[in-house]
Amino acid sequence: MLSFARAALRRRGARPVWVAGALLLVPAVVKRPLLDLAVTGTVARIVAFIGVGVMMIAIGSAALRAAAATGSQSLMTSQPGGHEMPLRRMKQQPATARRRCPALLLSLLAAAFSATADPRLRCQIEQGGTVQVLDVAPVADPYSVAPVTINGRFRFKAVVIGDARRIAYINLYTYFQTERRLVLLHQAKYIAPTIASDPAATLTGWNYLYSPGRERELQYRCTLVEVAP
Repeated sequence: MLSFARAALRRRGARPVWVAGALLLVPAVVKRPLLDLAVTGTVARIVAFIGVGVMMIAIGSAALRAAAATGSQSLMTSQPGGHEMPLRRMKQQPATARRRCPALLLSLLAAAFSATADPRLRCQIEQGGTVQVLDVAPVADPYSVAPVTINGRFRFKAVVIGDARRIAYINLYTYFQTERRLVLLHQAKYIAPTIASDPAATLTGWNYLYSPGRERELQYRCTLVEVAP
């Protein structure tokens, strides 16, 4: 009886340590997808996702082994005559956890690949004191993209050709709307652009365009980013 009480005290004394560890683990897990993964590439995101999952599985497995060892010791000391069946069950728990690890790793790998983001061309357009942000998805047909009207004076069109895995090229067009027709002010093309690792980097930099005659100004910059599905 005395040995059983000592084992219970040991378990009770270790519980605050495990609770404190779990509380420290929660913000780290929450911070990973919300902050860190938002500024990394696709491959780095997958590797980081799997690494965090493997670490959590290892911590859980270690906690299960520690609980099983403490529980088996208390059973041995409190029931010296009939502890075989309970002890066998306690010993089976780590083996069960080991059998579940491959399934957990496969689920984690599937979740990591499903969490990959799709590419988007994000353009910030400033004209006449207003700011407009466009997120342009990849398409297969360049003629399916319609220009966007900016303050009734300019038109901007971004054509992103490719798919979720690769961007073939990007064409950017800026027009000025006259009374009779559209006047092309600027055209740019980017072949096989890649997503920059630095979130502050832009694909185009700032472009300053002026309309003929009245010289109204339009500014724009575009960045190739990843957006979670």
